[in-house]
Amino acid sequence: ISVFVGVAYGTDVPQVMEILKKSIEGLPFILEYPKVSVLFKEFGDSSLNFEARGWIRNVQKRPTYESEMMVAVSKALSENGIEIPFPQRDLHIVSSKIGNAAHTI
Repeated sequence: ISVFVGVAYGTDVPQVMEILKKSIEGLPFILEYPKVSVLFKEFGDSSLNFEARGWIRNVQKRPTYESEMMVAVSKALSENGIEIPFPQRDLHIVSSKIGNAAHTI
């Protein structure tokens, strides 16, 4: 199963990868083999994006296990002071004069 997470730009990538790996390896339902893997997936619009993968035996519990993985990842990142950012956009307002009336776009 996989968990996808983004962290703030400027965060130490190898540190994030190690935190994700350890947080998932410690879960009782994650198999020792195949080993947990963490991939740095992309430079996103607002975050550095990672995928953490672990293997489970009971696929019927996948939704529950995915949720528990996300909780563990969120907690581990928070405990290490790593921010999970939210998308931000800068909006630039331009005003132009049309005739005698000023319109704001």
